[in-house]
Amino acid sequence: MQDQKLAHYLHLPPRATFRAQMAGCLVGSFITLGIINWQMNVVPDLCTPGQKDLLTCPYYVSYEE
Repeated sequence: MQDQKLAHYLHLPPRATFRAQMAGCLVGSFITLGIINWQMNVVPDLCTPGQKDLLTCPYYVSYEE
């Protein structure tokens, strides 16, 4: 809503603002997925309790012991 309000004050068309917001969400989603996939492949022992960089996986339960 803040972006829509700013666009209204700047006399920008609301449809163009909405399209820009949706494009940003779409691009951001793909970038986030790419970073997560990269991190899962590159960081060793990512979801283990003794990970050296203290990175964790929330809600991850390992059934292998």
